[in-house]
Amino acid sequence: HPDQVAAIYADTPVCEPRSWPGGLGSGRGSAADWSRLLDAHGMTEAKTTPKDYPVLRHASTLAGQRLPILHIISEDDIIVPPHENALLWQQALQRHGHDLDLIRVPSGTKASGGHHFQHPEPDRVIRFILKHGNPRLP
Repeated sequence: HPDQVAAIYADTPVCEPRSWPGGLGSGRGSAADWSRLLDAHGMTEAKTTPKDYPVLRHASTLAGQRLPILHIISEDDIIVPPHENALLWQQALQRHGHDLDLIRVPSGTKASGGHHFQHPEPDRVIRFILKHGNPRLP
């Protein structure tokens, strides 16, 4: 329902479920979460393709709405690898003439596989939400 959304902010987003929780790419994956996802959607692993998931399937719709989008990623995230998720999403939007802003963190914590990190620009996120989240604000 992009007509009911003012903006999207995502922190290390999962954009391709085959990457996480599926573990079918370069990331670790989570077998239990993958099983729950497949069950919730009434799918089998053999039937999973990028077009089966709304995040990628609706790129043209969101691009057409021109929603402001801001993502933060960790370049060394091995849980939700950026090249299989946020950067894949960015490419999908760009194919439809839209883009998203990225905050790139070089590396996350070792204990989290690069997935968690100290946020370098929390004020930028606040400004983004205030600017786009309430159309009555200047």
